[in-house]
Amino acid sequence: MAILARLERGLPLLFLAYALPMVIFLSITMPAYLNPDETNHAMRAEQVSHGAPLNWRTGPFDAGGTIDTGLLSLLEVYWPILAEADKRVTRSMQDRSHAVTWSGNRMFANTPNTAVYPPTLYLPVTVAIWIGKAAKLPVETTLILGRLINGAVAASLTALAIALAARGRFVIFATMLLPMSLAQFASCSQDALLLSGGALLAALLSRPMCGRRPATRAEYLGAAVLVALLSMSRPTNLVFILPLLLPSVAPRLTGRFSALTVVGGTVAATLAWIVWVAIYVQVPQPHSGIVPMMGDQLRHLIADPLSLFTVLWNTALMYTHGYYVMMIAFLGWGQAAFTAPSWFYILAGVVLLLACATEVLGPPGLTRRQLAVAWLSVGASFLGILVIQYLSFSRVGGTFVEGVQGRYFLPLAAAAGLLMPAIAAPAALRLATAVPVLIFPVATLLTVPTMVIGRFYLQAG
Repeated sequence: MAILARLERGLPLLFLAYALPMVIFLSITMPAYLNPDETNHAMRAEQVSHGAPLNWRTGPFDAGGTIDTGLLSLLEVYWPILAEADKRVTRSMQDRSHAVTWSGNRMFANTPNTAVYPPTLYLPVTVAIWIGKAAKLPVETTLILGRLINGAVAASLTALAIALAARGRFVIFATMLLPMSLAQFASCSQDALLLSGGALLAALLSRPMCGRRPATRAEYLGAAVLVALLSMSRPTNLVFILPLLLPSVAPRLTGRFSALTVVGGTVAATLAWIVWVAIYVQVPQPHSGIVPMMGDQLRHLIADPLSLFTVLWNTALMYTHGYYVMMIAFLGWGQAAFTAPSWFYILAGVVLLLACATEVLGPPGLTRRQLAVAWLSVGASFLGILVIQYLSFSRVGGTFVEGVQGRYFLPLAAAAGLLMPAIAAPAALRLATAVPVLIFPVATLLTVPTMVIGRFYLQAG
């Protein structure tokens, strides 16, 4: 059907038409630091901009580096909103925040959750900080610039993913236009590139797998580089090296660019970073009266390996609904967190299912072996997130996993198009499933601004 073909060709531009206005709105209206973990992410980016790409362990529970004290001065302005649920942005806060400048003075900041991340995915925000300091912009204006550049890069990478994907473009479109994805785009967080990079990786993998041909050199090297970059920040992404090992995908390269050399280099680079972090950076992160100890937790699992199944089952029973809510729309952070109306989550779930149906009714999909490897990669990454959080953030011997955020699963959701079998169906049926997917972002454009303005700028009666 010609209309469906035209819609698919225009999907990348439609994505940008939806995404960029929301990125601009969220970048400007979300108060500084009020995206998830944005405080520590901004500090990590500032360290990189100052020529300090690596952080260090400085004590039993301390890891980080030095930062410009202007970041802390700005945090002091907005701290009441993070700490108290009923606080709103006031005129006084805005006046004080606009007056905060880069001080040139530095002090150590303990940022154990972001100290372990490599500098690579902070590059857009780092560039913004260079510009902001050179132009003598206030700290808050610089962070807004960082959000805008980060969001523009993430949206562009996602549009590229949609354009390149041989399968899964409707799933990528729907997933990356969820409020949670857009909020991460419009943040000084590395998560913007984790999400968009994950979508681009899924798109690159789909081309040879759906085309039933070996990958081109560009596709293969591009996918390998993405696996390395994403895995250094989130090690569970390393399992996405598995599709590159498929004989049907690996190109017939020779010499220094052989497939095994590329895969080996990707794995070696990732493991080298993980080992570096484990030896010199990572520390336990006490929270809520819990002191997680990875070594003790690992010994517990070795002594009673079957307990892990109980832990995962309990976690599924307790948190599945919460993970879903946090994956769709759980904006803000700390006491400033807020959610969408309940109908929005129902509608979003229906639209995500329709996006999957559109892929099922689409062109020929993966072979059985490729499907098995795709399911193994996504499933292993999903379980890996839970296991790593159990080892590094949960009570020793605890009966459930703590600290998992629903947004961690967004890159896996974007790869769901690779998991769908193909069913021959009339083009009209596929068009019927696709149209709601293309229209749903309008609900996001109408709902999210109301949520943000109501939470931060309308004074409680």
